Amino acid sequence: MGKVATIIVPTTKDRGPLLPYSVGSILNQTVKDIEVFIIGDGVYEETRKIIHELIEKDKRIRFFDHPKDISRGEKYRHDALQESKGEIVCYLCDRDLMLPFHIEKLLEYYKKYNLVVPQCFSSNIDGSFTIGYFRYEGEINKLEKRFCSLPIVPGKMRGFRLSTLTHSLELYKKLPHGWRTTPVGYPTDHYMYEQLFAHENSIPYFPSYPPSIIFIRRGTHKKGWSTSKRLNELALWYDYIKKENYLRDLETLSLKGLYTERNNLLKDIEELQKRIFNINGLLFYIKKLSPKNILRVIKLLYLR
Repeated sequence: MGKVATIIVPTTKDRGPLLPYSVGSILNQTVKDIEVFIIGDGVYEETRKIIHELIEKDKRIRFFDHPKDISRGEKYRHDALQESKGEIVCYLCDRDLMLPFHIEKLLEYYKKYNLVVPQCFSSNIDGSFTIGYFRYEGEINKLEKRFCSLPIVPGKMRGFRLSTLTHSLELYKKLPHGWRTTPVGYPTDHYMYEQLFAHENSIPYFPSYPPSIIFIRRGTHKKGWSTSKRLNELALWYDYIKKENYLRDLETLSLKGLYTERNNLLKDIEELQKRIFNINGLLFYIKKLSPKNILRVIKLLYLR
């Protein structure tokens, strides 16, 4: 019998204590006809025990237990999706939270689209709380879709996140590869996004409102917060979204963060304008110099 949605939750090592909150936010969805696939990528025994306790409480959860992969267990996600019964597939990092209406809202868009990337609230490294916006909104044209399918510039990112990725199961089955081992040094989430956007049958949509995920970033993949520190923050946000007017309060918090971002952006623009003015002044001065003196200026700049 089919399900409305399959939700993939990858986890690893000692991150079991986070799961009652991240998975709990999935189980609290207004849409109940779902299945939750926890994908274990080398979990420790404590994590395994917590997962089995969750399964005892809610039979919608399944656990796919695997040894540690050379990457992030991408092939394990692919294997699990061969057993998916959901019309749509969603993802959630074990450190993030789904707001209760996430799947319900997605279903409105899946009447027309098959690759939907909703907005998220973002709790950032510096402690600020903002909206983790994308450069796109609504339907995207062929040029934008092609851009999203191109490999990213090394060291750069487009802001795509695993927890905001959703697609139809039908589209996934048409992909040439699906989830596969990501090249070393390349962002795993981006690698999958690019494949989805590249498919000729994908019909993407970027809803701008309301954000339906709380993305919690604390550090980088190489050096992030410990599981115990992440647990404290995750528990706080989990309790926060149980409040009666949680969405309004989240919007207020993110608006304050956007004001700060705006002010910082204005400062950066002013600094850039100063640099451009100085460069233009230098070019105007150089035009009046002889070739010999131009070489002197270049030497001075180099020595400086």
